[in-house]
Amino acid sequence: IAGGISLAIQPAYLLCEQLIAHRDTHHSTAFSSDVLDSIRYEYAATWRRNFSRRLHMAALFAHLFMRPICTRIAADMVERVPQLLTWGARCSGKADRLRGARQFDVAQS
Repeated sequence: IAGGISLAIQPAYLLCEQLIAHRDTHHSTAFSSDVLDSIRYEYAATWRRNFSRRLHMAALFAHLFMRPICTRIAADMVERVPQLLTWGARCSGKADRLRGARQFDVAQS
């Protein structure tokens, strides 16, 4: 389901947004240390908002499914109720749009 590549591209997108927003604001080729600190803070907060729940849920399920009985129960449940996969994606935040991301008009790009 391309979870790994998604978790690589989406944070990069958020960081690029921070860099572009600050470049547009400061009209400079180099960032001052204060601007870099601001970018770090804003990016870290945005990253946590978007990905911390996803990573916590992944860790929970990884530990849970290391136990064969849990794996058998989960496989049986998903076989009977496949909508559980969609529910799991929603609970983990994987189905959410990036929070804090600016929406760009593709026609203007």
